[in-house]
Amino acid sequence: MHYLQRNVFFIALFCFTVMSSCDWKTDTDEEPLEVLSALLYSTQSNLISLTYAEPTLFGSIFSQQISGVDGTMLDVENYSLQPTHFDRSWQACYLGVFSNLQSISAIAKEHGYGKYSGIAKVLTAQSLGLATCLWGDIPYSESFDSDELVLEPAYDNQKDIFVQVFQLLNQGIAELGEYGEQYHPVDEDIFFKGNSGYWIRYAHFLRVRFLLHLAKVNGFDELADEFNNEIFMEPGDAFIIDYEELQRPNPRGQYLSAHKSNLRASNVLLKILEEYDDPRLPKYFKQAGDSYTGNIPGEDNPNASTLADSQFSITSHITLASYTEWMFIKSEYLLRKGDVNAAEEAFANAVKSSLIDYDVYTKEWLETYIASVEFSLETLLVAKYTAMFLTPEAWLDWRRTGYPAIQPVASSAVPRRFLYPQTEYLYNSSNVPQNISTTTRMWIDPESKFNH
Repeated sequence: MHYLQRNVFFIALFCFTVMSSCDWKTDTDEEPLEVLSALLYSTQSNLISLTYAEPTLFGSIFSQQISGVDGTMLDVENYSLQPTHFDRSWQACYLGVFSNLQSISAIAKEHGYGKYSGIAKVLTAQSLGLATCLWGDIPYSESFDSDELVLEPAYDNQKDIFVQVFQLLNQGIAELGEYGEQYHPVDEDIFFKGNSGYWIRYAHFLRVRFLLHLAKVNGFDELADEFNNEIFMEPGDAFIIDYEELQRPNPRGQYLSAHKSNLRASNVLLKILEEYDDPRLPKYFKQAGDSYTGNIPGEDNPNASTLADSQFSITSHITLASYTEWMFIKSEYLLRKGDVNAAEEAFANAVKSSLIDYDVYTKEWLETYIASVEFSLETLLVAKYTAMFLTPEAWLDWRRTGYPAIQPVASSAVPRRFLYPQTEYLYNSSNVPQNISTTTRMWIDPESKFNH
């Protein structure tokens, strides 16, 4: 039991060492497949739970899509954050995701399951990319990309982490292409039911998302080739996890429900929605009495509008990737490259797709909206911010671009990153970066690029 009080990496590495050192060789292939199936299901569930917990909720409060008015969410609203606020996310990432993925990779390699290996590489890239966007430098090469047990692993710099991310995606795409007809993990693969084609398309989508995150340091040129891949065909297309079909609770709905009484509509997003009589408004928020009321960030108004009931649903779907996000990224790329007409067309398709996502599309509203806005980078990014409701991407886009232009609470600055958890300061103090605040910039977030 004392292990629970030790360094999170000791626990994760201990589990990985035990699992990878076991003799998985059996007279048939049934046992390793059963283990792989269980690990894959667990890992994907843990990754979704991680993504749509603090990264989504804290990020949505930082970017002022929503407000926290009590409890922990009020701490987030007022930027009163301590390392302990981030222990859960760190442990979910390293214990619930990375350690499982290393076990999947080791078993798949030993038994020749190239398809599982390819899936593990894509999921590792996704998890690494999310973790480094939240924390910057993180442990990887000494903690999980090594056969040695290292109790106090060094931190890899963010630039090297992203090299690993793209290498893993490329390797995953190659393995899924080569072993695509191999045994199909169906029920246990809650992402794509073992469909290698979908996995390859998803990996290309992740490349685009992470290339966008790197745009402040690397520019936009590398995105060009990715748009030649037909990942999505038409507005409304998306990769989703249907929790009603799975007969499993939606983790985002569960996490939001746990904080339901402490969350309200932010005046920032509410004003944007009301300005254009946006039909997504009742999908996001619930009226307070006969009207919608937004909390002015920092005022902690318990009488402001709550989130819509549908946001707390445990049977609704979760979107992994969508035509909506894809088109917004393409529109920004085209606009920055000077192809305004093509950028505006992609922009209109992105907004249309978001409306379809929420089942509120009408041709009349879309035409009125497009005619009423002057197309610009700010218009595009504010529209994307509106569409990417309750996802980490809205906050990460704000950090990258400065849009929408939000005012910090009181005299503080809007947080740009997560703090390292208390567990790292306790058990890996010789390696964890020191003097890091929520406004300390990371490598992908230099001050001199773009407008922010």
